[in-house]
Amino acid sequence: MSYLGFPRIHFAGAFFSNPANLNNLIDNYANATEGQPLVYDTGTYNNPNGVAQFYLQDCKVTQIIGTDAKEVAGDPLLGAAVDTVNPTDRQQAPDGSNYILAKMADVDTDMQFRSELYGLRL
Repeated sequence: MSYLGFPRIHFAGAFFSNPANLNNLIDNYANATEGQPLVYDTGTYNNPNGVAQFYLQDCKVTQIIGTDAKEVAGDPLLGAAVDTVNPTDRQQAPDGSNYILAKMADVDTDMQFRSELYGLRL
């Protein structure tokens, strides 16, 4: 099943993303010699101290497209909340520990704007 296939659930609302991009400098991955410091050139990259968090807030289902590629009217999911773990809603696991916020990373220094999400709970 492809995420581009049907059925689809569309939602809208606010999101927060703050990936660090210090890793965008390819020199940070070169074989370093003993005692060589990390290259910390932030002139090109605007967020070297990002916290790599991602979450949704105040999101609602706005449209549902069925397997026949047509909009489904009157579905009970319309208007339902789409939630993730976020700073104002610390959700707990069955063992009582808190779930952590999803992480967002640009994992390829040469292919930015192709971020990946890890640990996202919808």
